[in-house]
Amino acid sequence: MGNWNLTIKGCGMHHNKLPGDADRVGVEALKALRAAGSTVSEAKLTLTQSDGTPFLDHEENPSKYVTDLINLAAQDSE
Repeated sequence: MGNWNLTIKGCGMHHNKLPGDADRVGVEALKALRAAGSTVSEAKLTLTQSDGTPFLDHEENPSKYVTDLINLAAQDSE
């Protein structure tokens, strides 16, 4: 048992409130890690448009899953 860092980068659906959205899958992965006994000290989701420019819509109207990801990570870091 020890420290770990998992980084996943990709291109696909996000913040559409659909089962396959990256933010939703990320929350489920975070929940699974915590259920398995891991402490998660940081979770970050960065959304960009296909050309790499920041996708800012989620800051004004985040999906439940983006909010959950932020909140779940904050619970372990307290």
